[in-house]
Amino acid sequence: WRVGDAPPDHIESSLRAIVGLEIAITGISGKFKLSQNHPAANRAGVVEGLRRRAAPGDAELADLMVRAEESRDGP
Repeated sequence: WRVGDAPPDHIESSLRAIVGLEIAITGISGKFKLSQNHPAANRAGVVEGLRRRAAPGDAELADLMVRAEESRDGP
């Protein structure tokens, strides 16, 4: 389906119904999802797999997972 396939009066009414808006972002909140809900053996396997695969970002993600594991276990 293409817009041009619609009847001209439908296109005109749809175009008039478009409303623009602006939203001010006041903050951003996020969480790391690093397989924390999986057993330690699974997490270790993911880290090993990431290091072996070596795609862009894999080493950094593996490092994040290791740091999360260390902070989970404590000093």
